[in-house]
Amino acid sequence: LGSVWIIVIGTATFVLGRRYKCRGVRWGSITAMLDKRVPSGTLVGEVIAGSLAATFVLLPDGTPNSVWTLMRLGIAVALGALALARPLHVAVITVAAIPFVGVIARTGVFDRPVGETLIIVVVLAWILRMLWRRDLPPVRSVWLWLAISIIGVGIATTSFADYPKVAWRDLRTVIVEPALLFLALFSLVRNRSDAHRIGVALVIGAIISAVVALALVPAGTVVTGVGPPRLRGLFGSPNNLAMILERILPIAVGFALIGLTKPRRLLGWLTVMLL
Repeated sequence: LGSVWIIVIGTATFVLGRRYKCRGVRWGSITAMLDKRVPSGTLVGEVIAGSLAATFVLLPDGTPNSVWTLMRLGIAVALGALALARPLHVAVITVAAIPFVGVIARTGVFDRPVGETLIIVVVLAWILRMLWRRDLPPVRSVWLWLAISIIGVGIATTSFADYPKVAWRDLRTVIVEPALLFLALFSLVRNRSDAHRIGVALVIGAIISAVVALALVPAGTVVTGVGPPRLRGLFGSPNNLAMILERILPIAVGFALIGLTKPRRLLGWLTVMLL
């Protein structure tokens, strides 16, 4: 069923694209139309993207034929339109959703973590903008070849894996999607301020994830096996929560020690104490 949905969406996109080209409507006019309809304010765009992502997650579990799945499809399309008009806004929310990799929106068609869904939306929008604007390659530096090399090595080694199904899944989630997101962010970030927004989003996502883990303690999410009690939060294992948070901790330490503004330094110290 998942393959059927992908084929239907891909065919519809191809047909609509050809109709636009036949009518002489240039891609620039489409993005200009989106620019007029989508607020240009940074905070407004990120609030809209964050609200759509939260709604996508909080809707009840659906089936391929349920109204909840159709609503999620509509939200995904809205996020895609927003990503075409304001890609950096959706990219910031995507980075903030990385610590919520354990939160899965179940539709019976495409059951993926919200972070992975947002990565797919941002990367697809980035590729479409790149193709229609004929801006190839979008990243002109050694980082492009480094990402290509990592993906190539990953594909080569996965081909010899003892458990192909698990290996190809991990190739997608651990190598391909992060590499493409990195290239998208690298081409979207225009200055130091944008880079700091990305870092702040990741740290805020970690704070929310840690607070949720603490709030779920009464629900029995404390693992009391060997060693001290450990929180698993929204994950099935406390190891997953710890692995996510420990990778964000160095960024928080950096903000605490050398943050450019006082709010960012306070954010860094708050994160360090919480984690």
